[in-house]
Amino acid sequence: DSGVATALLLGEGATMTTGDWEKYMRTGVIHVLAISGQHLVVLGAFAWAVLRLAGVRRTRGAWAVASFLLTYALLTGGRTPVLRSTITVCACCGGMILRRPSLPANSFALAWLAVAALNPTDICSAGCQLSFLAVAVLYWGLSRWQRAPEDPLDRLVEASRPAWQRILRRLVRPILLTYVATAVVWFAAAPLVAARYHLVSPVAILIGPPLLVLSGAALLSGFLLLTTAVVCWPLVPVLACLTRWTLAVAEFLVRSSEHCPFAYRYVSDIPSWWLFGFYAGLLAFLRSEEHTSELQSHHDL
Repeated sequence: DSGVATALLLGEGATMTTGDWEKYMRTGVIHVLAISGQHLVVLGAFAWAVLRLAGVRRTRGAWAVASFLLTYALLTGGRTPVLRSTITVCACCGGMILRRPSLPANSFALAWLAVAALNPTDICSAGCQLSFLAVAVLYWGLSRWQRAPEDPLDRLVEASRPAWQRILRRLVRPILLTYVATAVVWFAAAPLVAARYHLVSPVAILIGPPLLVLSGAALLSGFLLLTTAVVCWPLVPVLACLTRWTLAVAEFLVRSSEHCPFAYRYVSDIPSWWLFGFYAGLLAFLRSEEHTSELQSHHDL
């Protein structure tokens, strides 16, 4: 599992064989190994939690998290997905430092402009387009569900349920929302993936959420492993075992799902006019939903 661990932690894919890459590509979960927003969310949330528990003020914590993630992004090569995430996080941290609200749409636009300015050819690559597409769908298409105010009547109904039902619903609801988000992003990205790689992988909807959990746990334990190897070496065997087993389970899941019926399918060329029309319609739909959400918010106020 050392090749997968190196790719996951440091973004260095030279240690993986062609068969290893094709396995993740065919199952549609290659984004798990690409240093991107998921990695920065895990590391940033962990660093923020440690700083807050240590009593560090929000302003100093924001400086520390931004510096830490920027250093990690440069260490892993500064590719487009991690650069987009780093700029977004730095914009959020800058809002905390300056005590100003940070709008996700503005951070999204800033990341796009920064990527285009640093390397204009990246905006034509599939990785860059898929990265920004996924974030756009998550923000303009799915986040409005979370922004919707909760009905007081629903809270009363929830409080009247037995304790075991409330606990079960709280456990099941995040899982269902994760699968819904995975399915929505997959359907939005599937035409672009099919056009660029001639591949459609429905199995990614099934194994995507558990792989995100496993890769997140492996990323965190692996990063702690690298840190404790310098400052507290007795903990290295424990963290190494945790990293190894999480990666082994992830590898087993990918390897098993690759042989499932209808796991993936190769497709022919997709006309450019159809691809352009699909994403133009998707953009119009997302913008109309955002406008409807804004009108509803003004009405509630």
